[in-house]
Amino acid sequence: LVESEGIATFTALQRRGVPSEMLYLPGENHHCLNPQNSVVWHETVMRWIKSWTE
Repeated sequence: LVESEGIATFTALQRRGVPSEMLYLPGENHHCLNPQNSVVWHETVMRWIKSWTE
């Protein structure tokens, strides 16, 4: 399942000390179809990018 692969990848990154976050949006897949989830996704990604570029 997509969820288990994402969780496994996130867990592996965390165990290796790689700075990472996991955003889980139930019902979504590779693309956010729900407009509210899309806003959350974009805000989260932009915040993460900003934290590494400033």
